[in-house]
Amino acid sequence: MKLKNIFFKKINSDILSMIDEKVSMFDNKLEKAICIYLLLGKYLTFDYFFFLYTDWRRRNRYYDISLDNREIMCYEFSRIYSKLLEKYGIDALIVGNSTGHYYVSLNINNVSYNADITAHDIINSKYSMTDFMNIKANFRIKKFTVVFNYDDLDLLDKNREDLNTAIEKVYSKLGLSFKRDGEVIKYIALLKQEIPENRFTTQDINIRINLLNRAISNFDNIDSFEKTLLYKFFIYNIFDDYDISKCRTNRIILKNNDNYDIYLLLSVEDASGKIYHFFELDGKFVYFEKRELLNLFKENDYKFRYGSRVSGLSFDDTNDLTYKKEEVLAKRKRRIF
Repeated sequence: MKLKNIFFKKINSDILSMIDEKVSMFDNKLEKAICIYLLLGKYLTFDYFFFLYTDWRRRNRYYDISLDNREIMCYEFSRIYSKLLEKYGIDALIVGNSTGHYYVSLNINNVSYNADITAHDIINSKYSMTDFMNIKANFRIKKFTVVFNYDDLDLLDKNREDLNTAIEKVYSKLGLSFKRDGEVIKYIALLKQEIPENRFTTQDINIRINLLNRAISNFDNIDSFEKTLLYKFFIYNIFDDYDISKCRTNRIILKNNDNYDIYLLLSVEDASGKIYHFFELDGKFVYFEKRELLNLFKENDYKFRYGSRVSGLSFDDTNDLTYKKEEVLAKRKRRIF
């Protein structure tokens, strides 16, 4: 009990107060567990920059987490979530695997659940997303699941139905809404009806970028890492008939004042082999010429996830670049081509 008290003294009081107020709205343990999961997913965000710097000292910062300092990794989320579950009388265990990933296993009324907010899931056989992103983008959570049980499949189906009912009830009582997978897939299908028959051309790419910008304009207030997941999901659905080598994305890390932010670069190759680069600025993808991109990256201390390369660009020689950052950013309102 002493260790638990120390732990909760170290968690910022604004998180505890916010959770206490909301959890009191629910009667049973399953709904309380889902409520805490949703609230943490709404107010915390994934520490993508741990992977950029691989700084293991960032791994045990859960005691510094507040609504202002919100970046956590899977391990930190598991520590915070499991301790909060214990606070409300819910049995929870942190589970780790050989890859260094952590999640939480719960047992409620002899039913086992896994809660894995940073794990990726698939929608419509397209790009994957995490529950951090699902929660912030108002999609339904997918990684709070019933543990599979081969011994009684009928009971498994019942437990899954009960979980789905509980999830929808919690969303409703918290005043949150979510888009069902079918709605998202239908919306993408409607957008794709505007794609011309003459595909893989400059006009085709132009139209798809406009459709992409229309789709992502419906989402705001999403943290930078989760935002790149959302954008990639729409990209791989709208450009789904492009070969993966002809339509590529790269996460770009650029310095913004004293901090680094994550952006997405989309590179699309037409039938003639010409590559067009679109850089995400202010919630939309804007066409940039090669030289402008090189300058933008040079001026802002560019970094790449795992050192990935960008199709059609070489960063070996940037000494002859003369554009200033302001000149490049001022072009973001231009037409696409």
